Amino acid sequence: MNVEGAPFKGGAHEAARCANDQGRFWPYHDALYVKLQTGLDDLKAIAAETGVELETFERCLSAGSYRSAVQKDIDEGTRLGMLGTPTFLSTAA
Repeated sequence: MNVEGAPFKGGAHEAARCANDQGRFWPYHDALYVKLQTGLDDLKAIAAETGVELETFERCLSAGSYRSAVQKDIDEGTRLGMLGTPTFLSTAA
C-alpha cells in the first residue's frame, strides 16, 4: 500500500504511541489491524476496547505528543524509498 494512502498514517500511529504510554501498545496495535478504522471516534473506541484509560489517551492525542516523532518516521521512510507497506530493508552487502 502506498505511504500516502496508508490507512494508519498519522492519527493511528500517534494513537498507538499514546496507548503505549499505558502499556497497551500490542493490544491496541492488534485491534487496529483487525478493525482497519482510523477515524478519531474509531481510535477512541479501540482504546476503550483494549483497556486504555480514555481521558489520558485523549489528552495525549489532543496535545499531539507524538506528532513530530511520527512525521519524522514517515519522512525517513520516504527518504529511504519506502513507498509502501510492508517494506523490508536489508543492510547485508
